[in-house]
Amino acid sequence: MADYKNQHFVPKCLLRQFSPDEAKRSLNVFNIRSERLIKGASLKSQASSSYMYGKDLTLEHLLGKIEGTFDLVLKDIAAGTIVAEDELEQVRFFMYLQFRRTEMAVKRLKHAWDSMEAKAFGDEGGAPPRPTAYELTIQSLRLCMQTQESITDLKLRLVNNESRVDFLISDDPVIFANRYATQRLDKTGFGVVSSGVVFLMPLTPRYAVICYDNQTYTAPDLVDGRLIVRRDEDANAINEFQFLKAAENVYFKDWDTRQQIVDEFAKYKHGRREDWSEITVLVPDDDGKDGAMRNEDGKLQNYRIGTREEGRAAGSALLKMSFVYPVPSRWFPQLKYRTKPKTFYNGTGVGHVRKEEWLFAVRACETN
Repeated sequence: MADYKNQHFVPKCLLRQFSPDEAKRSLNVFNIRSERLIKGASLKSQASSSYMYGKDLTLEHLLGKIEGTFDLVLKDIAAGTIVAEDELEQVRFFMYLQFRRTEMAVKRLKHAWDSMEAKAFGDEGGAPPRPTAYELTIQSLRLCMQTQESITDLKLRLVNNESRVDFLISDDPVIFANRYATQRLDKTGFGVVSSGVVFLMPLTPRYAVICYDNQTYTAPDLVDGRLIVRRDEDANAINEFQFLKAAENVYFKDWDTRQQIVDEFAKYKHGRREDWSEITVLVPDDDGKDGAMRNEDGKLQNYRIGTREEGRAAGSALLKMSFVYPVPSRWFPQLKYRTKPKTFYNGTGVGHVRKEEWLFAVRACETN
């Protein structure tokens, strides 16, 4: 069992694509906290944690089977082979699973739990027991399975990197961003069902995969169905997210680019977040404009932002939790806004979503 103690939350098959040696046993590392470069660090010790998925190994073995299937497709992509649509769908699921399975994903859940507890109970006590790291890991993976259908409508494409700048990868490699929410709605909090979301994950220094809301964005300059990155600054726009999201380490293939790595991080480090969720107290107010939710009788109740004390006085309140994500200094230019982005919105806390039925399927106080 000791052989399985060190459990990777970023699979070795993905990390190997960024290894500088032929044996694929090492990685060049930039450590975020110390801002230190490490040449040829052992790959087996990167992006891993002791028994993160449990000591009984059931989950570890299940994830291993998923990784094995993904690795076959990944190797074809890395070799420049044209992959079938059903194989790309495997990459879609893997990317979403990867988004939910990292140590940083668990930390985001913990931050949300702690923030909700503080807002709901304050210093008065009475909060339920806090979940363990393992329980939060299971919760995150369960959320992946429960919401995976919510990403099947997103447009899936491969990204070819023809610039001089390699793609980087980190210990939290999946980009989850929303230019529409940030620029058009002035919001940094959004969920999987939100309009304007984008998922992107580096696959190799030369390839990435992207899923995006094609009711909000269009990619007008496709070549054989792929997005092409030709300019160095466009590759850097993708790499910026790795610096913003990494928990501890960013990995890169070419040691000769190490000074560029240091310089790029210096540009972006002030955009890193310490808080990953926002909790808002909403109190009933017929003239409120900050949210709404239908009561059991079907009547729409309006809400405004208030305090816990106001909620007590009113006899009821809602706690709205939103995950918040880093905002880059520039956006991936290969995606353009559509002339008229299509969204669905009814004034409730669900916000702008991609399908009308989601307005009623998701509770107003929840955001995934």
